[in-house]
Amino acid sequence: MDRKGIAIAVLAIMVSGLFIFCVKIYRDSGRRRHGGPKPVADLQLQEKKYENEDTEKALSRYDKKYFRHANAHLYRDARYMENKHYRKALLTYETGQYKKALGLFTDIKVDSLNSELSSRAYYYIASCLQSMGQDKKALLFLNRVVQKLRPTAYTTKAIILQGEINRKYQYSNQSLEVYLHKLYMETPKAEERAQIITQLGYLKLFRNDLEGALAQFNRSHTVLSRLGQARVYVRRGDYWKSISIYEDLLKHKDFQSQPHYKDISHAFQKQTYHYAKRWMKKGDLDHAYFYMRKIVNFFPNSMYGEASLYQIGNIFFQRKLYDSAIRYYNLVLKNGNRNKNAAAQFKKGVAYYKMHKAGTALKNFEMVRQYYKNSPYYSLASQWIKVIERDLTYK
Repeated sequence: MDRKGIAIAVLAIMVSGLFIFCVKIYRDSGRRRHGGPKPVADLQLQEKKYENEDTEKALSRYDKKYFRHANAHLYRDARYMENKHYRKALLTYETGQYKKALGLFTDIKVDSLNSELSSRAYYYIASCLQSMGQDKKALLFLNRVVQKLRPTAYTTKAIILQGEINRKYQYSNQSLEVYLHKLYMETPKAEERAQIITQLGYLKLFRNDLEGALAQFNRSHTVLSRLGQARVYVRRGDYWKSISIYEDLLKHKDFQSQPHYKDISHAFQKQTYHYAKRWMKKGDLDHAYFYMRKIVNFFPNSMYGEASLYQIGNIFFQRKLYDSAIRYYNLVLKNGNRNKNAAAQFKKGVAYYKMHKAGTALKNFEMVRQYYKNSPYYSLASQWIKVIERDLTYK
């Protein structure tokens, strides 16, 4: 190769090197401008990371918003507890110093320009008055809370307390119904709406609008609404329906801890007992036994439980099943109540006499005279003793 060919080859090599160098510089400048190309796997991981971060941020914002919404009353309570006057009044109320708390909450209500704080103060003023036995004054303050028509937790509390006082005296305030209907439309929480419906049902019940009351109670599923249904059925004469409701409530687990347990247990015993007695007067001993047994199953040691045990003994006595009758009379004597003890001891003596066990009958009549001297069965037992002694003498 001559010198000219060598020069051309060297020049070509130099041009190629320069071209490669320029391309490299261009690519490096692109990386600096755009962050450079990345492998596909790295891009997918980065995209997933950003997606997860966005999701976590969104969920975090949602959770915080939901928590604050669901527990808004806790934030409000915490805010009001920072008020030293409110805090002192509330602590005084919670320790049972109702007269002193009444004065403290009255000062808050007078001094406060905050409508919600005033509602709280009004509610606690009413609660103090109710605890002190001044129910009618309490109703005046409760009406002020309800008529504000602001769907707050203390409006609902006021309605519940108002309902307790109304049920106690069986008040029916028709003007209150207007406020309750408006409050129902403005209240978002289902639980609070159920409380309002229940209260409406009782207002109708106490003015003897039984169908209207039942319609309201059927829309709610609170314990008080079930109790209201039972009261409607009692007024309509459908005792077996009311007894079924009471029985269903009493069967519920841990119902004894419910605030209305005492009222329901008393209503169940009283109405069931009198309903059973009505069947006895009609001569239907099967129905009478069926309802007396319900009372014994739930409340064997109560006053009505003892009376039911005694009446079941009488049912067996009328059917001449004296062994079973004596067994129930013994349960009366072991019941813990003493209302029917003299009667049960006397009827045991009669049952033994009917079984031709005069000696045992005599012992029971003597126990009546020994332990129940002030009862009307004392003279009856004395007469039976004379009869038995005469029979034994002429045998």
